[in-house]
Amino acid sequence: MQIYNYSKVYNPEFMAKGIMVGRFDPFTVSHKKMAEIGSQLFDELIIMPAKPVMGTPKNEFLPFDVRVNLIKESVKELPNVKVDYYDGYTGEYAKEHNIDFILRGARDGCEFEFEQNLANFNKRVNSNLKTIIFPENDKTNSISATKVRNNIANDRSITGLVPEPVKHFIDAHLQELKNKLGKAL
Repeated sequence: MQIYNYSKVYNPEFMAKGIMVGRFDPFTVSHKKMAEIGSQLFDELIIMPAKPVMGTPKNEFLPFDVRVNLIKESVKELPNVKVDYYDGYTGEYAKEHNIDFILRGARDGCEFEFEQNLANFNKRVNSNLKTIIFPENDKTNSISATKVRNNIANDRSITGLVPEPVKHFIDAHLQELKNKLGKAL
């Protein structure tokens, strides 16, 4: 029988760094809740919105630079959370920035399976990277960016679905965004 020596594992100088990756198009209260959880779990959490990829079937709802700024504004009260972006694999970014964890959420079994596959891919790119998948099981966590876009397209309220900075931006550009959604549907 092998006895595990925990004293070799503990490192008092270790800083837990996490990354939260997604489209965030738009950033929702569900995303913000995950950022709040991440800010409690990690010494530093980096939110990294995905840049559009050539040939992807999804069009951008909000331009990338707008998303970055709205996320920064939405999490500014979380001092250990920052926003960054990267062209490349998440695992490569994590390796370059000494990040140990990816924080992800899953609303149901299908999403959990997708996240598990993504975690396996990231592990192949960066063998030190660990993925933490939170099951989203309350009303706030079930809010998706797709639901927000559908509400806008169908003249329904987005109050309570997105942080205030995002709501203010969408309200200020509502007709332009609705037109954009109409063309995408």
